[in-house]
Amino acid sequence: EHRVSLIYARLKYSKLLSAQT
Repeated sequence: EHRVSLIYARLKYSKLLSAQT
C-alpha cells in the first residue's frame, strides 16, 4: 500500500534528523 511507503519515508526522515542533531 502507499501508506506503508509514507510511513517508511517518515522513518527515514526522522533518522536523518537524528543524525544531523
